[in-house]
Amino acid sequence: MWNDTIIARSTPDGIGAIGIIRITGSDTHHIARRIISSYPDSDRLVPRKLYMGQLKNSRQELLDEITFIPYIAPRSYTGEDILEIFCHGNNILINCIISFFIDQGARLALPGEFTRRSFMNGKMDLTQAESVAELISAETEQQLKTAAAMLSGAFGEKIHALRQNLILLISWVEASIDFPEEDDAVSVRRPELLQKLEDVTAQVRMLKDSYQEGKLIREGMTVTIAGDTNVGKSSLMNALFEEEKSIVTPIHGTTRDIVEGSLRIGGMKMVIRDTAGLRAPEGLIEEEGIRRARKSIDQADVVLYVVSAEREEIPTEREFLASLQKQGKFCVAVVNKTDIRPVEHIRWAKELNCTVCFTSALNHSGIEEVKNALKQAAYKEIDKSHQYEFTVNQRQFLSLSCGLDALERTKKALEDNLSEEFVVEHLKEASASLAEIIGEVSAEHILDTIFEQFCIGK
Repeated sequence: MWNDTIIARSTPDGIGAIGIIRITGSDTHHIARRIISSYPDSDRLVPRKLYMGQLKNSRQELLDEITFIPYIAPRSYTGEDILEIFCHGNNILINCIISFFIDQGARLALPGEFTRRSFMNGKMDLTQAESVAELISAETEQQLKTAAAMLSGAFGEKIHALRQNLILLISWVEASIDFPEEDDAVSVRRPELLQKLEDVTAQVRMLKDSYQEGKLIREGMTVTIAGDTNVGKSSLMNALFEEEKSIVTPIHGTTRDIVEGSLRIGGMKMVIRDTAGLRAPEGLIEEEGIRRARKSIDQADVVLYVVSAEREEIPTEREFLASLQKQGKFCVAVVNKTDIRPVEHIRWAKELNCTVCFTSALNHSGIEEVKNALKQAAYKEIDKSHQYEFTVNQRQFLSLSCGLDALERTKKALEDNLSEEFVVEHLKEASASLAEIIGEVSAEHILDTIFEQFCIGK
């Protein structure tokens, strides 16, 4: 299946100035000569050169004047022969060109098939292939930076180097099994083996620990708007998005389910959730809404806790905020309805041990202050990741976790003086886990899951 010739458009569907079509496979240039006028013969084809040509239908009627760039294997994105066609960006025209190539023996590419072929032909490792999809789908500057760092291949090289160290340790232990009388048996080299093992373990643990920061950048910072009923949570949600996301009424308990939306603030994706008011529920539906609100608070990276400026004292709210801070939550107290009661009359706000923003969601005043507070929360979280050279995704995290577990079992086996067979088995498990990360050992269904997330044409 992976040796035939495939074709797909590389530009988005719709009308545009230019449309790009990409073809790869062993028959690419052979098929192209039947379709494109003035396509050079094999002995005159210059790779990476921009050519001009004409596309005609079966009646030899001109469809479009195009430019195209041929690539010759293995010096191409996929490692195969490639042709990139640049035509006018009309859907009918692009579909006609694709049909011409399919009629001559090509087939429509599967999602991510170009990058999958690149991986299978050794042009990139699996972490680089994943970063291509992340780069294309990035919504923020931070996501772009994270994807670009992985695309460079430095992460894959680091994993490869760690695996080579493990292979060295495996060779030491296996040698001691085969030649127990030699001077380099494990019993003699145990201190050196343990030191190298600890070095590898520390690096694997560091990479594994980067997952939470990577998750924050890739999936966005989760912000939950919480508080009592009718304090202006839904109005704040609408003011942040500058649109009617949530229903607003004077009736207590209007919001029953979670209302969610995404914003980009300070170059960071933020998933903001409006939740049901926290109070003694009146009925099963509101009870479920409050349960979901508390769950959203538990899952949040930041809690915007809204309090009405009308309140004279807030002992319950102060206690709730303190409990969240003890859990390590970044909390912002949003004192809303300052259009009803001026800020200078709200004495209790000064006693809150967290960031405080004064707003009138009704008048859209103080909203920029809230966004700035969220921006500071994002910077604080991102600063934590600066200790990490790379941030791993979930698949890589799971493999690193398995590898780390095997390394820790290796250390215990050495400390407990278990036989070399146990030691080498754990080391091989750790090595296999690292190999999975860069795709040196990967089940077909794992590859299918990764590449089906790509767009067609990449």
